[in-house]
Amino acid sequence: KDMWIFTYGSDMYDPGFEVDEKREGWVKGFVRRFYAISTKKHGTPEAPGRTLTMVRDPGAWIWGYLMKVSEEDKEKVLTYMAENADPGEIPQVVEMGYAKSSSTEGGGIFGGKALSYVMDPKSEFYGKTDNSTTIARDVVMGVGEKGSGAGHLLGIFNTMGEISGFDRTEGFEIDHHVDDVVEALPKTWRQERGFALKKTRLKREAFVPKTRTPAVTTYNA
Repeated sequence: KDMWIFTYGSDMYDPGFEVDEKREGWVKGFVRRFYAISTKKHGTPEAPGRTLTMVRDPGAWIWGYLMKVSEEDKEKVLTYMAENADPGEIPQVVEMGYAKSSSTEGGGIFGGKALSYVMDPKSEFYGKTDNSTTIARDVVMGVGEKGSGAGHLLGIFNTMGEISGFDRTEGFEIDHHVDDVVEALPKTWRQERGFALKKTRLKREAFVPKTRTPAVTTYNA
């Protein structure tokens, strides 16, 4: 049986495995946060960085990319994901949703189960803080097996801007943590590295939250 993977960080643009199908989608009950203390991908034990992870929040939902993996590749992908996870991240089956294209497949909201990796709040590598400046500093100073934290942040920031469901003005996702982290960086630093924040920054005073959440019909995976 084919398997869906929900990607929300750098795996949105660099999954690291063969994908049979890719589509925009969301999961319920989580937010994305730079709360993973990274000693592997974008940091070291001596100089930890931070990576984006999913954190439980019952009233929330986030957009990303759903990627379908064939039954033939399933075990290989599961092994890769386990080896690629940062310390403290654990596998989690999540409730997903997506909208089929009305022009090719008929309209409507569809759902099911997908696999993703989330942060264990009991882990010693769980680095929750509400200080965006602290997070921004840790992210951009980190360098690990997967490269610099600055590159990690820029890739995620740009990819989120490509997802139609994530509208920085009035999207479904009332979660602007990544933008907050970028905004905490010095303006000249952002401009030199191509963070086009000024054009896409959420105007909070004009923001009216959506009154409904994406409707999801689930099935047993």
